[in-house]
Amino acid sequence: LRLYFTNKVYYALERQSGVAKAEILNEDVNYNEQTKEVDNPDQRIAEDIRSFTEFSLSFFLTLVTSVIDLVAFSYILFSIMPELFIAIFLFATFGTMLTIC
Repeated sequence: LRLYFTNKVYYALERQSGVAKAEILNEDVNYNEQTKEVDNPDQRIAEDIRSFTEFSLSFFLTLVTSVIDLVAFSYILFSIMPELFIAIFLFATFGTMLTIC
């Protein structure tokens, strides 16, 4: 049973001094509040999922906003001056093809 509990990290309540100590199997475990290091694998997974979700949501919202802006401004430009819209579209397509190839 002692081997099972060695090298395990447990949650502990913080004291007013800012440092929490827990005694597990006659060993002191120190929690450093300043570093905010995550030692528990479950906490690491939760932090990774939170970070991935925030990044994915930010990327998706940026992509959707850009597409909506492109469609809206293209429609406005096409309704004002179709020849200019076609010229800009062809110029952008030509420039993209030169960049890719």
